[in-house]
Amino acid sequence: MDSKLLEDVLLLLEEGNLSCAAERRHVTQPAFSRRIRAFEEWIGPDLIERHPNQISMGEALRLNS
Repeated sequence: MDSKLLEDVLLLLEEGNLSCAAERRHVTQPAFSRRIRAFEEWIGPDLIERHPNQISMGEALRLNS
């Protein structure tokens, strides 16, 4: 696994917004979203919950916090 994917996810959870996180990583939002999806495909889809204009931890992360 590329450590940048993990950094992307951590930044996304910190920002809580795909667009803001993408801007901080200096990539477009669609490219950033693809990177997050690649991480989810590798780890599992329940790590991140998508809401309109907001991202939060999925149940799997909340249970292990």
